[in-house]
Amino acid sequence: MTGKTDNRKEFFLIVTGLAAGFIFRLILITFVPQPLVHDQLQYRDFAIGIANNGLFAQTYRLYGYPILIAPFFLLFGPDAKWSIYIFQIIMDIATGSLVYLTGKKIFKNRAAAFTGFILYQINPFTATYSGLMLTETAAIFFTALIFYLLVSFWKKLTLVKLSIITILTGYLVQVRSTNLYFALMILPFIIYKSMSIIDSFRWKAAAIIAGIFFFFLPFVYNIFGNLKYFNQFSLMTVDNFFVQQLYLSLYVDRWPLHPTENSSYPYQVGQIYSEFSFAPKDKEERKEMAEKYLKLSLSEIESKPVFYLKRALLKMWYIFDKETLYYFTEPENKTLSVFLLWLNRTILFSAAAGLLGFITRLKKTKSETALIFVSGVTLMTGYYALVHVLSVSEQRFSLPLYPYVLMFAGYFFYIIRHTYFFPRKNHKF
Repeated sequence: MTGKTDNRKEFFLIVTGLAAGFIFRLILITFVPQPLVHDQLQYRDFAIGIANNGLFAQTYRLYGYPILIAPFFLLFGPDAKWSIYIFQIIMDIATGSLVYLTGKKIFKNRAAAFTGFILYQINPFTATYSGLMLTETAAIFFTALIFYLLVSFWKKLTLVKLSIITILTGYLVQVRSTNLYFALMILPFIIYKSMSIIDSFRWKAAAIIAGIFFFFLPFVYNIFGNLKYFNQFSLMTVDNFFVQQLYLSLYVDRWPLHPTENSSYPYQVGQIYSEFSFAPKDKEERKEMAEKYLKLSLSEIESKPVFYLKRALLKMWYIFDKETLYYFTEPENKTLSVFLLWLNRTILFSAAAGLLGFITRLKKTKSETALIFVSGVTLMTGYYALVHVLSVSEQRFSLPLYPYVLMFAGYFFYIIRHTYFFPRKNHKF
């Protein structure tokens, strides 16, 4: 009876938390509605292109996010905005459930996992992005889903499970292209793990082939779209996104907190935006454009190497430091900005303390699954910090890490609670 009672209590608490998270996000996005401008228009047009044509492509955007929202434009036409927002609210509170499920497997403690779950449901930093046609909510969800599946499947990784994980990992790259190199870094470890639990040489070879095949399967849509619309083979966009971001990163260390048409940018920003994706007419011109801006970028770095090295260290922190909730427009309130800044820093420092505390415990438990999870999250954190040195370092770029930031912050608060306020016998940090 006790087990059934605990399960009912758990179910009730989770459903209550999900409902609270849904209402919280709905209030936030209706309180300060965001204009449908800039990148959102590009994603909207891409999604409408998919809805109308099935196969569609742009030179500067990937299909991963647009294909998720295309069905809403197919069903509701151009007025699909709010149906997409509701879908994204559901996706974000589902991410909170993945935080709970992952935390239960890692911490072996429902209360600690539930603390992280609640923190995620009421965190405002990811919540407001539910009301934007941007990639953040989807990137956060699929990152959390992949880590949860790795934790769930790690000890019994079959070819079917390997295929599911590698397809999702490849698809995550289509949602946010900056995940490409991280995905390519972890793919060999996933394949190696599946091989290690297979005795037959034939099936080991099958694991390698399956891992590579299913990882690149989500790239097929890009390949056919680029061939049809631009007569060019490319796994990603036909524009060289890396070169564009590298050049921009030299002239914008931090993007405006609320970018608008009136935001002040160096002239180089307007120059590359007007030229890079719109001037080239074919493959050769796109190649020439990429080479032009790569040379300009390398020349600029060579002229001030020490300056850019110092700034790189600062930019690693910029993507984590947050003082706003809304991306495009927000009521000016300095008190609220200071509060959000220190709320976010408190969460980050608490997460770091929780992670260090858990690593101390991990040395004693010697859990392979938990070790892999901690290693993966730590690697991804370092990767995100480094890769966004070569970008405009927007605060939103670190949001895919926030399920784990809040999960380990929850673990820290749980430990503090049971160490100093409600101590339990034999409780160890």
